[in-house]
Amino acid sequence: MKTPPVTDTRELEGLLRDSAGLQDAPEHVIWRAESLWAPARAAAVPPGPLRRLLAHLSFDSGGAAGLALGLRGDEAAGRQWLFTSEAHDFDLRCEAGDGPPGQPWRLSGQVLGPEGPGELLLFTGAAEPQPAQAPLRRVALGELSDFRCDGLPAGPCRLVFLLGELRVELPPIELGLGAGPPAAT
Repeated sequence: MKTPPVTDTRELEGLLRDSAGLQDAPEHVIWRAESLWAPARAAAVPPGPLRRLLAHLSFDSGGAAGLALGLRGDEAAGRQWLFTSEAHDFDLRCEAGDGPPGQPWRLSGQVLGPEGPGELLLFTGAAEPQPAQAPLRRVALGELSDFRCDGLPAGPCRLVFLLGELRVELPPIELGLGAGPPAAT
C-alpha cells in the first residue's frame, strides 16, 4: 500500500520531531553498509592520499616459553604474531602448508578493528617496500577481514595493509617454524 504524500505542515513537523528521537546506527553497522558500496564509490571518486601508519609488535609466540602458552601453545602448530596500530590489531599465523618444496609456508590471519574493504600486500625481504616494487602476493581481505596466503618461501617478508584511506605497514617477520624474532627495523 502506498502512503499518501504529506501535505499538512503540522503533520510534517510531527514526523520531523519524531525522527529526531531515533538513535544512530552503531558504528560497526555503518562501516559494514559503507563497505557494500565501496566498489561503486571507488569507481566514481578518485582515491585520495593514503595516511601511512606503522604497527608495532604486541605479541610473538616465538619468544614465549612453551609452558606459558598452555595447551594451545603447541610449537609444531606454527607461530603467531599480534601487531597493533591506531584502531586496528593484526593477528598473523605462520604454519606449514601444502606448498611445493621450498615454498611450504602458509600465512593467515585477520584484521581486528573497524571493518571495511581492504587488501594485504606481501613483499619478500626485510627492506621497506619501494613505491615501484611489485608485491609477491596481493590478497583482498575477506568478509570478516581475514586472509590466507599459501605457498610462501621461508625467510623475511613485509606486510602492508591497505584499509580504506590507511596504509598500515608492519615490521618485517620471518616465515618458517622455529625462526627467530622479527627482524629489527
